[in-house]
Amino acid sequence: MNTDKERLPAVMELLQGGDAEKISEKYGMAREELLNWKDRFLEGGRTAMGDDHPVIAVWKKSLRSLLLKYEGFRASHGNFLIMLFIFFLLLNIACYWLGVTTAFSELLRGDDRFYYFKVQLPVGFLGALFDTLSFFVTVYIIRRALKTKTALSYIGHLSIDLLIAVVATAWVLFVFWISGWIIGLTETEPQTLTQRTETYEHLIVEVAKNPAAGLRNIYFGIVMGFSTLIPTAIHVYMSTRSVFTYIFRESSR
Repeated sequence: MNTDKERLPAVMELLQGGDAEKISEKYGMAREELLNWKDRFLEGGRTAMGDDHPVIAVWKKSLRSLLLKYEGFRASHGNFLIMLFIFFLLLNIACYWLGVTTAFSELLRGDDRFYYFKVQLPVGFLGALFDTLSFFVTVYIIRRALKTKTALSYIGHLSIDLLIAVVATAWVLFVFWISGWIIGLTETEPQTLTQRTETYEHLIVEVAKNPAAGLRNIYFGIVMGFSTLIPTAIHVYMSTRSVFTYIFRESSR
């Protein structure tokens, strides 16, 4: 195993623009080991200067890499916005059918089954509209988070995605309220917006009074809000991986 006296000059030569292959051969270490020590050297420097904890540094590195991949993909696809909207449109329709078939399958066997078939279109469109907007909000938040200097500020920025997920819950109710009204206009006796409002107010009150009885509605809401949970899931995954990466590096010293 190389000593600190050997690692430091090797890393310094690499940082000064030296060739990784030649340096690793010169000091008798694998190229991957040299690059790993360079990353650890930079992370340690940032920590010493009060910038980032090593875990946050690893997390930022992963998030920055993901952001670069997104920017590269967007730059190479001029129709990226349309592709993104269609993706969320199909995802919302898929979530709609997953929720309906698993929570309210009896509705598809009744006389109103065609109503639930038609309502998927406005539900998918309005859901995709929200998800597309929240996607770009998330990208903006990530860019701001990567510029932060403290762990608290960094985590605080990314936690805004949780707020977006909460807002999405209210949006799901709005989507079904307005979608049902739109489809109802094609029926012989369409509901007014006031009637639709009273219907959904009643559902909300019932769920609040007896959550156990409204588990199907809660489950359906979670399924419909799946797309807005994707950024939060990515943050949780990256933060967890960063912790384990840090622990592994410390234990291998």
